Formats: sequence, C-alpha cells, structure tokens
Amino acid sequence: MPFLLSVVRMVARSANLRCQTVQTPASGLDEIADKTGSPLGNAEPFEYMKSATGNDVLSIAARGVSEAHEADCFSEYKIDMQQCDALAFHLGGARMSTLCKQNAFDRYQQCRGY
Repeated sequence: MPFLLSVVRMVARSANLRCQTVQTPASGLDEIADKTGSPLGNAEPFEYMKSATGNDVLSIAARGVSEAHEADCFSEYKIDMQQCDALAFHLGGARMSTLCKQNAFDRYQQCRGY
C-alpha cells in the first residue's frame, strides 16, 4: 500500500508542476518579440497595375479543346464505359469494374488535355 501511495504522490506532483509551468508567463518574450521584425517589415508597399493580358482571365485559365474534339473524347469515353459494364465485372468482380472505369476516365481526361 505505501508503494501505491508514493506513486500517486509522484503523479500528483508532476501534474502540479505541469499546471504551474503552463500558468506562469514566459518572461522576456515580449521584449524579444518587439525587437524582431517580420521578413517583410521593411518592404515597400506595391500598387495594383493592369497586366498586358487584360481582364479576360478565364480565357487564359481554360485549356479548352474544340467542341468536335471534346465530342470525340466523350464518345470514346462512353464506349470505354460500355465495355467496362459489359466485361469488367465478369473478369474480376467489383474491383476490376471500378479499376476499368477509373482507367476510362483517365483516358478521357488525357484526350481532353488534362
């Protein structure tokens, strides 16, 4: 029994020490923080300028392929998906079917340029 009491006392002391260290503020940190500046503290402000590309950001961001090419890619994707529905489940179950559909979508995205 005395051994158990000594263990309990040790745990209680360590818990008290942890609480005391958390509650006491670190001295001197405020002074250090005031003396150090941020890496951009001395940087000059900048002003927004219109770029040479203009305001049509969407036309720059979109990769885009022609509608005819998109239609060809989609028709190939539909064929791949039909093949997956017809064959993949019989060849390897649900996992093979899922893998086949993922590969078909990857080929579709590659065809579109993504």
